[in-house]
Amino acid sequence: MNDMDVIGDLAPSTALMAELNANGIRIECFQGKASPVSGNGLEWACADWYRAERVFRIYLPLLCSAHQLFHELLHCYFGCIRGMELVVAVTGAEPRVQAQVATFNNDFDHIFVVQREIEEHPEAEQFWDAEFRRSYAELDLHAADVLTRYQNKMMLLKGWAVLDVAMPKSDIRSVFEMALEGYGCKEASHTMSEAIKRAGSNKRAVVEVFLEALGFDYQNLRRATYAAW
Repeated sequence: MNDMDVIGDLAPSTALMAELNANGIRIECFQGKASPVSGNGLEWACADWYRAERVFRIYLPLLCSAHQLFHELLHCYFGCIRGMELVVAVTGAEPRVQAQVATFNNDFDHIFVVQREIEEHPEAEQFWDAEFRRSYAELDLHAADVLTRYQNKMMLLKGWAVLDVAMPKSDIRSVFEMALEGYGCKEASHTMSEAIKRAGSNKRAVVEVFLEALGFDYQNLRRATYAAW
């Protein structure tokens, strides 16, 4: 890791990597290369987990911040050390459904990953603030069709879960809260995030309270299964 061109303090990543190594997990970092699995890694960091080999491969842009590396290591930490399960699409699901459930799994991880990331790297909050503002700007909150409104509600609730846990004092949290109030689920969103704080690494409990707040039976997530890292 010494030959990597990363901006910021690498000490948190070095310590976390040592902990993962001590638990039999090999970390490999590739800068300026894309993941052969997702194709990501050139514009933003990503990682692939090879369970049989106990290898976690991280792909980073040529110019990246230390908190991005730490973020990817945290995914591995919560899965392998804290026992946070993976949410996996039901066997035989279409590739589209598999991708949707994988995105939900990543978003649910972010509730606790981003919280820890910001604790160690306060500058990461600015990064995530911009990301949530971008995702919010992409929503068509004035749409009248039912499908778009359902999709908006899912996006708002997922964002709220991260913001209320990891960035409780941010302005963008208030923006999401106002939008959820407009969808008539402000109280449900608060109930959800409080339950998530209590659930911690229990991914099944997180999914259940999310579905309850969602208010409709999203089958792709309801029928999903769970797997250890």
